[in-house]
Amino acid sequence: MTSRFHFFLLSALLVMIISACSTTTPAPVPKPTVVIEQPPEPESGVFDSQQQPPERSLEEVIDMTRQMSGYQADVALEILRSLESIPSGQLALMIDSQVFDPEFTEWLELALQSRSALVGHTTLTAAAQKWANYHYGHVITAVEFSELIRSYSNLFPAPLQVAILLPTDGGLSSAARAIRDGILSAYLDHPGNSAIRFYSSGNSNESAIAAHLQAW
Repeated sequence: MTSRFHFFLLSALLVMIISACSTTTPAPVPKPTVVIEQPPEPESGVFDSQQQPPERSLEEVIDMTRQMSGYQADVALEILRSLESIPSGQLALMIDSQVFDPEFTEWLELALQSRSALVGHTTLTAAAQKWANYHYGHVITAVEFSELIRSYSNLFPAPLQVAILLPTDGGLSSAARAIRDGILSAYLDHPGNSAIRFYSSGNSNESAIAAHLQAW
């Protein structure tokens, strides 16, 4: 009896061992790999002039000018673009007040003179010579001034058509005629390839909107 019990117990134990050995543990399912592609880093020192100029504080622009030990066309162009948000009248006040150091004041003068050259108040040759005469020793010479202004002007291509909305009657008609005459005078001096058209804006919001839609 005892032998039979031991045989049964041994048989049960053997079955358990065989069952345990035949049972395979399922392989763990690998977690999916998530790859996040980062945009390529811009190359150091490369400036894309077709993009909108980044917003910089005046202190940041001053630091840019101080870091220029020699002429760098792309950096000089970026400095001009960073000063675009300052109106010309404010630039003139900043220059006359002499609150900035002479080096940065020269960059303010460069921004102001570049605008004058762009709108045709002076020829590029005359503007470059004037710059060289009054800013001797600056990193931008007369030749580089001309190159810089040409590069800067390429960022503002003239439109093929220009629509001008002005009131032709009412209390503002006299001022509108003076504005129209000034625009025509400037256009005749430098006609370029653009065509200008004048539209009467009327004296109400509705007529101004109608003129805008007509010009569009």
